[in-house]
Amino acid sequence: MLILNISYNDLRVKRALEAVCGPPFGFWAGIRRGGTGSARFRLEQGPPAMLEAVDRADDRGYCSLEVRPKGLVIRFRSRLETLAIPIALEDLREAVLGSPGGTPRAPLLIALRSGERLQFSLHREQWGSLHRLLRGALPADRLRLSAASALAAT
Repeated sequence: MLILNISYNDLRVKRALEAVCGPPFGFWAGIRRGGTGSARFRLEQGPPAMLEAVDRADDRGYCSLEVRPKGLVIRFRSRLETLAIPIALEDLREAVLGSPGGTPRAPLLIALRSGERLQFSLHREQWGSLHRLLRGALPADRLRLSAASALAAT
């Protein structure tokens, strides 16, 4: 899993991010799509490389997702640095968005073809906007809706 430090205006890092996910959508394209980013949500589990990059439990709290033409960018903080994980659409096995049901939080699971999994939880108020964002960005065969209890069992 590629983890990039995007805190600074480094052209090499920007090119590496764009090589995987493509350039960000322009202003008007973002408006036509209804937005390209999510509200922040909570990181629950991730691969060891990601958890090592985020060395303090305080930093693991929140991250966000950005949609790009060829993939997704997950952003999170580590101390004073901002880190990003670019995920190309061809590397994505599936994204499973659980229903909040009667609970205040809903799960989100992102599974990669390499076997790595990222698990998040989001507020029930964010579920609709994240579902719309993912539905517009991912191929239909890679986005799955699930009951929260079924997702927790996987």
